[in-house]
Amino acid sequence: HKEVEDTLHMWFKSARNNIRLSGPIFAAKAEKLAADLGNENFTIERFKKRWNVVSKSVCGGSGTVDSTVADDSITSKLPALLKDYEPKNIYNTDGTGLFYKLLPNKTVAIKGENCHGRKHSKERITIMVAANLDSSDKLKLLVIGKSQKSRCFKNVKSLPVDYKANTQAWVTSDIFSEWVKKFDRKMECQKRKVLLFIDNCPAHPTIATLMATTVIVLPPNSTSKLQPVDQGVIKSFKQNYRCLLLKHIIACFELREDAEINLLQGIGFAHHSWRKVTMRCISSCFASAGFCIRETNEETENFLYLVESWKIIQVNMALSSDLTAEDYIDMDKNVVNSAQLMEAEIIAAIKAQDSISGDMESESDEDYEPEEPKLSSVAEATHFLEVLNQFINAESEVSDTIYNNIAELSDYILLCKAD
Repeated sequence: HKEVEDTLHMWFKSARNNIRLSGPIFAAKAEKLAADLGNENFTIERFKKRWNVVSKSVCGGSGTVDSTVADDSITSKLPALLKDYEPKNIYNTDGTGLFYKLLPNKTVAIKGENCHGRKHSKERITIMVAANLDSSDKLKLLVIGKSQKSRCFKNVKSLPVDYKANTQAWVTSDIFSEWVKKFDRKMECQKRKVLLFIDNCPAHPTIATLMATTVIVLPPNSTSKLQPVDQGVIKSFKQNYRCLLLKHIIACFELREDAEINLLQGIGFAHHSWRKVTMRCISSCFASAGFCIRETNEETENFLYLVESWKIIQVNMALSSDLTAEDYIDMDKNVVNSAQLMEAEIIAAIKAQDSISGDMESESDEDYEPEEPKLSSVAEATHFLEVLNQFINAESEVSDTIYNNIAELSDYILLCKAD
């Protein structure tokens, strides 16, 4: 009965955040899922014992919260919530969908579309960003894709991000819980007590036994005003990402190469884009959400480059003049990155798990990449670094930081050679 139990458990975790699960409702759903999976002899008591499911009385009521009331409520509570915490100990996190490989000529097809990730799933990943109020700590990105062992990951032993995978490329309750617990352990090791603000969504369950972290759940329908990273941090990240992708596309035009990127390149672009989100931008977005005194946010340099690059792209790809750089930045603004799963999606996910975990080298047709990336040798890496040195030496007014970073790269390559 393991398949039925796993399916019922996934549905249970997804549904309990949105509806009250009474005994009869739970039993009826178990019976239906068992029938769908061809196991009509399934009994619910064994499931309850295995997963420690018990019935409890519900005090009070829940329902749709008026967004205005929610805004007023959290605004009036914020000073009391924040008063015992230093700015460095106040964090916010949220996820966003990203069409990491979609070229500008496909943007018009999805402009303004509320995408649930099926039609364009080949190009979509989910990115989870997190930072603190004084912007001194931008946490490592969490990237969720569809392939656990994509072809482009061959010979890859480390990534600049944390990477997870599931069939929908969504933030699930398990993934989010694991992330929060890891974050809590880090804060505990640093002997800190922190606040973590999150939105109200089915993939964000209540997590017990946190030692250093107090989780504050924002009211429903309020995140567009009250969630700091939604005030411009995510948009800045995506602006940086599109800028890097356009630079890549323009370089491919000049070299007459295919501009399509793979998942590994997308992860690299995402890491680079997150590094380029400035402290000023993060602080300004916390201020916009009412967390501190407002600062001005002057994130204009990359957008100006985007606009200029867009003109080149429009000519080379024969894009419509109605399609703007702003459209390209916002093309995945409405992508769903977590949700309560439907029955068919749960059953499909459970059935797919065996193939994902059982055959780690296999991959779906959607994630097919025609050529496996070649693993560079130490000698080749040294040669490429020399080429990079020559390029930089031909430029004027190069900062010491650039030369120091190249020296660090050279030392790292020498260490690899010694090993």
